[in-house]
Amino acid sequence: MFFHIFKYRLKSLSRNKAGIFWAFMLPILLATLFNFTLVNILSPDKHIDVKVAVVDNEEFHNNQGFKSFIYSLGGSNEAEGNSIFNISITPLQKAEEMLENDEIDGYVKVAEDIKLIVNDSGLNQSIIKAVLEDYIQIQSTVETIAVQNPSAIDEGLIESLANNVDYLKDRSLNEANSDSVVLMFYSLIAMSCMYGAYWGLAVINNSQADLSAVGARLNLSPIHKFKVFIADTFAAWLVQFIFALLQLLYYTFALGVDFGYQVVFIIFTMLIGSIMGITFGTFIGAIVKKSEDIKIAILASLISVGYVLTVSAEVKYAVMTRLPVLGYINPINLINDALFSLYYFEGYSRFFINISIMLLFTVIFSGGTYLIVRRVRYVNI
Repeated sequence: MFFHIFKYRLKSLSRNKAGIFWAFMLPILLATLFNFTLVNILSPDKHIDVKVAVVDNEEFHNNQGFKSFIYSLGGSNEAEGNSIFNISITPLQKAEEMLENDEIDGYVKVAEDIKLIVNDSGLNQSIIKAVLEDYIQIQSTVETIAVQNPSAIDEGLIESLANNVDYLKDRSLNEANSDSVVLMFYSLIAMSCMYGAYWGLAVINNSQADLSAVGARLNLSPIHKFKVFIADTFAAWLVQFIFALLQLLYYTFALGVDFGYQVVFIIFTMLIGSIMGITFGTFIGAIVKKSEDIKIAILASLISVGYVLTVSAEVKYAVMTRLPVLGYINPINLINDALFSLYYFEGYSRFFINISIMLLFTVIFSGGTYLIVRRVRYVNI
């Protein structure tokens, strides 16, 4: 009888168009949108072309230090290289025209001070501003030291300031590329697992006599409610997990997201996250005594809030440092943090802590659902 119920619940769920949309189609659509709109912005390999003009005046030519600095950035006739800067030395009128026609991001004018003129604010303008501020700071440092200790210049002060030594060494803990795109897809995977709650809601609605004809027939049958609940839950789990695997294949091969060598652990996380999402849906469906539309609205709101609290690394850090309890009771954060731990840490202790909490929530949600459902009695059906 168990496999009979399991088989027909499987057929029923596979024909549930609303569940298919929430659990499968919506994450696919969001992932495609992320890929087309955000990957090119966040990709570490994206080439940045900063176009800047320097006003060709007497002050510029007399300032040999700044002149050498500009030529060292590349892009001029006197310097070559693979610089992100495309620099042109032009008269003031030409520079103003180029800026007005958006041919350059800004121009630099040397007078008593070094001035940057722009007509917009963006990434390229910020880069120019940061580079100029760095030069001005170094120039001020050299002048101060030269006044206090003139012999420092002969001892290699200029050369030591020019050579930026990096004392930190990058070491990848993962074969995947370390970029924000993968982290965003981890949040999407977590949200997708929790969308299994809609399958859980369908399971509960089809088991209650006052919500569906199927539920009425089940309550008239001699089958134990626990057996029905387990069979329905396992059917929903299988459907959700298959959809999750298809989504992972789509992210990897269609969108080209590199999840590294931890794919087995990612799949395991999706497996546990899926059952947690389903039991979360059954629990909300059992405890909320309202219409199906209201239950769907509650689920959508809870999942959306949980997703917003994890999609940004800054928000996630703020929550975990200021209100860590909120992070541990947010199911989406548990899945998200389990995947993050695979990405950032060599060990698996944090990963299995998150998995253990997810399993605990699964037991609480499923146990609470059964205790509520088994006590339901109907005067007439």
